[in-house]
Amino acid sequence: GDLVAGWMHFFIFWGFAILAIQVIHMFARAFIDEFTLPGLSVGLLGGPYLLMKDIMQLAVLIAIGIALYRWTVSHPTRLYGFAPAEARLLGESHWEAKLILGFIALIMIGGFLYDGGRLVFLDHVEGERAWQPFSVIVAGMLSIGGRGFAEFASNLGWWVHNIVILVFLNFLPVAKHFHVITSLPNVFLKKLEPCGALSKQDLENATSFGISYINQFTWKQILDLYTCTECGRCSSHCPATMSGKPLAPRQL
Repeated sequence: GDLVAGWMHFFIFWGFAILAIQVIHMFARAFIDEFTLPGLSVGLLGGPYLLMKDIMQLAVLIAIGIALYRWTVSHPTRLYGFAPAEARLLGESHWEAKLILGFIALIMIGGFLYDGGRLVFLDHVEGERAWQPFSVIVAGMLSIGGRGFAEFASNLGWWVHNIVILVFLNFLPVAKHFHVITSLPNVFLKKLEPCGALSKQDLENATSFGISYINQFTWKQILDLYTCTECGRCSSHCPATMSGKPLAPRQL
């Protein structure tokens, strides 16, 4: 189960990284028709990029399907919480995770509608057809309704894609997916010591032991808390949680 979840997140993460270029193109085309970044025309690197983009859009959609299955059907303990320590999580609806997955799915679907429609009603993008096998399938379905319908679907895909991204960006700072923003600086600033190494405490002169208040955390520990993805790996490896004690690291 963890291996499946790992590959699922792999494709979602790298899908977003690769599709960032597509996002730039689609926003820029609100102002400049057929805008492409330098070197990404079909005659240069644009063709291979379109192929990679097409494959990753489908891969992300499949990954989202797996994630939705886990959240709505299989309910893995690592997602829904370990009893009794994480009773709070067990009682939640987890609507936020499902909403984010819906957002990502809409972004992928919007991209397919946009590219598929273009292949139907724009003659000058015919060179892109050979590089977009899955968008060609979408184009075939849209062509049944004619060029006018394909243009409408493409424009709808553009609006859905871009509006969802803007809503997504505004939602990130108040959601658990804030880790999308904080994870890169957090990894860059991680300790270089061996993982799990504990700092030494001066037991003779210390005035406090462990953590009792939020202001006793270091700035890096607070950044760690903001970067938490609530994946449950810490709780699943915690001896206290596994023994049935009311302590689970994820609750922080």
